[in-house]
Amino acid sequence: MLTIGLFGPSNDPEVCALAKRLEGRGVEPWIVDLAAFPQSCSISARSGFEVDGRPLLEMDAAYLRRAGYNLRPELRYGEVGEPSSLEVWRGLYPQVVREMRAEHARHALRTAALRWLSTKRPVINPPDAQNLHRTKTFELERLRAAGLPVPRFAGGTDRAALRSFCQGAAQRGWSGVVTKPPAGIYKTYLVEDPSLRDHPFGRRPALLQRYISGDTVRCYAAGGSFLSAARIVHKGTVDSSMSQTGIEVIELSKRGRALVERTARALELGFCGMDLMVDGRSGREYVIDCNISPMFVNYGYLSGCDVAGHLAEHLIERASDGPGSYERPAVADRVAEAKEAIGEDPALAALLRRVVKPRKG
Repeated sequence: MLTIGLFGPSNDPEVCALAKRLEGRGVEPWIVDLAAFPQSCSISARSGFEVDGRPLLEMDAAYLRRAGYNLRPELRYGEVGEPSSLEVWRGLYPQVVREMRAEHARHALRTAALRWLSTKRPVINPPDAQNLHRTKTFELERLRAAGLPVPRFAGGTDRAALRSFCQGAAQRGWSGVVTKPPAGIYKTYLVEDPSLRDHPFGRRPALLQRYISGDTVRCYAAGGSFLSAARIVHKGTVDSSMSQTGIEVIELSKRGRALVERTARALELGFCGMDLMVDGRSGREYVIDCNISPMFVNYGYLSGCDVAGHLAEHLIERASDGPGSYERPAVADRVAEAKEAIGEDPALAALLRRVVKPRKG
C-alpha cells in the first residue's frame, strides 16, 4: 500500500478532503501537523528524519499544505486593549523575544526535515517553492523572465523611482496602479496619491503593479495540467477577495489554459491556484498571483470540479515514480518545456529565429 504524507493540521478542510480521496483510492494518508511540534509531535534527526518515531521515508510522496509556523497568536497579533500603557508593551517584549528564539529553532528543524524529504521523495510543493509566496517580487520576476504576461511592476524603497512609476500610468494608458504586499496574502489597494507621500519607506518597501481593470479568474492546475477556472463574483472592489460573493465557472480560452500550465511549469509547482485578470478592454489574460498552497474545498463544492481528487491522483502518480532524487527537474525536462512554450507563442518563436542562427556543418 502506498503511503502519502499530508503536512498540515488534521482539522484543516483541505487536508481532510485530500485524506478522504486518498483513502478512497486505497492509499494510506499520513497526516503530520508540524504546528504541534514539539508539544505533541516529535521530530528526530539521526540517520535521516523521523516523526513520532516513524521514518519519513515511509512516505512514497507528500503534500505540503502548511509548514507549521506556530508562533502563539497572542504574540503574533497582541491581546492588549487600546489604549495600552507603555508598561504593557514593555511586559510583552521579553515574551516575544523568547518566543521568537524558540520559533527559530523549531523552524530550523521542521524545514530541515521537509527539505531532506524533498530530496528523497516527491513533495508537492517543497519548501523552496513555498517561499515564493513570501518573495513576491522574485516570483513576478521569474514569471516575467519566462515570457509570461505579468503586469509591469516596481518594488523597493526608491521613492523617486516608484513615484515616477505611478505618475507615468496615465501616459501609458493604464487604468491605474495598485499597491500590494511584497509577501503573504494581505490586501491590494488602488494607489490614490501618486506621490506616495504617506508610504513609510523608512520602515518597509513597497510593491506597485499596473492595475488591470476587468474580471478576476481563479484557476487551478495539478501535474502541470489545467483543471478548472471560475470568474470571481464580487461587489466591484479592486481586490476581489474583499467583497467576493461567489464564483461563476467559465470556459477559459485555449490561450488562457496554456497560460495556467506555463505558469505552473515556470515556477516548478506540482499543484497551485492562480489568479488571472482578463482585461475588460482587450480581453487579454494576465497572471496576477500564484498561490502555492491554495484552499480548494469550497471552490470544489461551488464549481463541481473535484480539485482534491485531481490532486490525489497526481500524488499517487508521483508516488509511483519510486525513490530517487527530486531536488531539481532534469535538464531535459527544462529544454522540453522551453520548446513547448516557444511553440505556443508565435512571436517568441519568430524572435528566436532571428537571434539564433542555424549551425553550419
